Amino acid sequence: MKQENATSLSGLRTLIGKAVRYCGEPYTVVEVLEEGPSLVLESKQGVTSIQQDSYGRPRRMAPEPIVLRLPATFLTDGQLPEGFEIL
Repeated sequence: MKQENATSLSGLRTLIGKAVRYCGEPYTVVEVLEEGPSLVLESKQGVTSIQQDSYGRPRRMAPEPIVLRLPATFLTDGQLPEGFEIL
C-alpha cells in the first residue's frame, strides 16, 4: 500500500495488521485511534513488558505498544510523521 492511499481515517484503518517502519524499527499497526488521530504500533523486535491483569497483578509478558500521534496536517494534506514508512 502506498502512503498516499492512507491519507484519511478510513485509509488508516486499512493499515491494521500491516507491517510498517518507524524511525528504522519494524512495527505492526494494531489499532487506529480517531482522537489525534493516532496509530498504535506493536514492535516486531521482541521488545516486551510485563502486562498486568485487571487487578494490577503481573500476568504475562506482552509486546510493548507505542502510540504514534499523527501530525495536525494529516487530515488536511495527508502528511505522515517523519520516519514513518508503510512496507
